[in-house]
Amino acid sequence: MPPWSISTQYKVLGAQYAPDAPGGPRVLSWSQDQTVRWWNAVTGQQIGWPMSQEGTVHGAQFVPEAPGGPSVLSWSGDGTMRWWDAASGQQLGDPMRHGRWVAGARYVPDAPGGPRVLSWSAGATMRWWDAATGQPLGAGSQHEGWGLGARFIPAAPSGPRVVTWSDDQTLRWWDAATGQPIGAPCGMGARCGACGLSSTLSMARAS
Repeated sequence: MPPWSISTQYKVLGAQYAPDAPGGPRVLSWSQDQTVRWWNAVTGQQIGWPMSQEGTVHGAQFVPEAPGGPSVLSWSGDGTMRWWDAASGQQLGDPMRHGRWVAGARYVPDAPGGPRVLSWSAGATMRWWDAATGQPLGAGSQHEGWGLGARFIPAAPSGPRVVTWSDDQTLRWWDAATGQPIGAPCGMGARCGACGLSSTLSMARAS
């Protein structure tokens, strides 16, 4: 495969190789220019029009099994997450509005109650969303600092859980169905008896 590169005046913040994208292998990229773009994985040519948000796009995920068919999930500094049709690049439904810029999100097909989107934001909130309707589920789970990451753990020892980490230097367990905190926070570098994990914030960031 010949090498190729894309030149842009804006910083490209990430990319995902999607071998099963509509039309063949593609690269999905997101950038400070407030767009998500598809590229032909072989030629490097852009495919279709950019998917444009109203702030820096901090991430995107190709979801072949999304409720509305193959879709792209993106999240941005404009405080929203959006679904896009993976083939046409058209936005699907209304944005999911977090209020503060969205630091990250993840499609979770096997969440309690059905397919969900898990997100975390600069507003120190982790939140579940209905993946089909885009509606928020519950009040959200709060840290005391910016949310830096979250993972759904379906096979946690005491049932489905979400583990989050924040710049308040804690890791926390949450009940995946209710959003209620479980046990005391795990301090940075400390052993957390509540969740049975020995981990640091830096290790969690790297996962």
